[in-house]
Amino acid sequence: MNGRTVSIATVALNAANTIALTLESVLAQDYPNIELMVVDGASWDRTHEEIALFKDDIHLLHVEEDGGIFHAMNRAAELASGEMLLFLNAGDMFHSANAISKLLGRAASAADIVYGDHIYSTGRTDTFVSSKPFAVLMDEMARAGPSQEWVARFPAHQATLTRTALLRELRYDPAFRVCADHDFLIRAHSSGAQIQYVDETVAIYAAGGFSAERSDLLKLEWNALNRSVTQYPDKADAFYFGGGSPFDGTGTRLAGDIICGVSAWQPPDPARSIYKRYRAISADGASFLAPQESVRSLVIEGVNIAGKQRLTLMDGGEALARATADEGPFRVVLPLSRPVAPGAVLDLLADAAAPLGDTLAAFALVAFDFVSNTRGRPVRRGDRIFFTSAGADEAGDLLGPGWYGFEAAFTWSRGRSSELNIRVAEPVQTLRLDLQANPAVTAQTIQVTINGADCYAGPVGALELDVGAVLQPGETNTVMLHPNRSARPGADPRDLGVALVSIELD
Repeated sequence: MNGRTVSIATVALNAANTIALTLESVLAQDYPNIELMVVDGASWDRTHEEIALFKDDIHLLHVEEDGGIFHAMNRAAELASGEMLLFLNAGDMFHSANAISKLLGRAASAADIVYGDHIYSTGRTDTFVSSKPFAVLMDEMARAGPSQEWVARFPAHQATLTRTALLRELRYDPAFRVCADHDFLIRAHSSGAQIQYVDETVAIYAAGGFSAERSDLLKLEWNALNRSVTQYPDKADAFYFGGGSPFDGTGTRLAGDIICGVSAWQPPDPARSIYKRYRAISADGASFLAPQESVRSLVIEGVNIAGKQRLTLMDGGEALARATADEGPFRVVLPLSRPVAPGAVLDLLADAAAPLGDTLAAFALVAFDFVSNTRGRPVRRGDRIFFTSAGADEAGDLLGPGWYGFEAAFTWSRGRSSELNIRVAEPVQTLRLDLQANPAVTAQTIQVTINGADCYAGPVGALELDVGAVLQPGETNTVMLHPNRSARPGADPRDLGVALVSIELD
């Protein structure tokens, strides 16, 4: 990519104290084909005086009152003459005099976007931030949801060169006031743009800028953006807000959604044994939008107020799955008998109804979840995953229906049927399950099936199973645990099966 013309655009508003350092950083670059641009949002401090000191070096100075930083960045893309464009806004600097040369020197000629690492500077401390290939970042988000590491490794626009024509085509979306640059990269990736990561330190990103001053808005926009590209929108809600996300309880096109036949959220109704907020499912049924990923099952959690009934999941005129919902609180798994098209509309029908609030309802819906064939991080040989409160982030992806919450040393299975969903990255021969028996059950035994095949029947304990013929690499494998008895030990009101400590593949 060396030899291509590059535009470096500095967007500024009342940046008299910082803009000179940024412009000097650009002028110090040893790359010969650089166009220096400044887009000033009609500053009313001494910014224009600082800019005037560089009048012989600035190729284009544009001054206008704008609609925000991303409006100004879109304007810069319209005016830039370079084939590639990088935004180094007031206060930011290049890490070295050969930052652009090194970045372009390792960039593929077909790359539409090429980015490197950066240093995050607070003025007191400097933190090196290494990124990752963009496809890996997006796969991690889709399969597991956001994390502190994922957010930190997302490319910074100060370290990103973008083909100017692509910026003009896709533009920054001004609906995002703070993270439109992140939204742009995600849309560019979805459109098929060639995005390349280069492990070179490109820029020093100055803390305290536009996004830092609007931390609440940043959190809200990151929440909205992340949940749209993950199979776990609820994890995005929890990551950014803990409880109380404004998006809590809503689905997405990627993860699946409920689109009609359901009421607005209602408060708990303890008189009907509904102890969580709920939505009433119409007596005529409800319709779900299938995710964009391959789907194995639909899990429904609710409270049945109409007596024991049968639930049927339909695709057009064909029944895909049936399950029985007992009266009162229930959780059922509807395993699909065949694949469905991404985005298909699936109808859930019930055969009974009763008054619930102001409507005739089949049941109160507390939560639903589409289980994908490819969801969750793959487990690799040698990985040992602990089902404890300390390991909840890693282990939570593997738990299907039939489990209680994480405790300090293990996780209890619920009753006599619990499901693990294990996606393996490579062929494996052995699955080790570290189980502990319920102390209230004498001589407890357990049956283990994997993808429907019987793999073990015997005492509960540390099990080592030969799974080479049944665990399918690249797929989500269903491991079912069926203890012969469950019990409520002591004053514990829960129906406990067995305690799962860890799993390990070999």
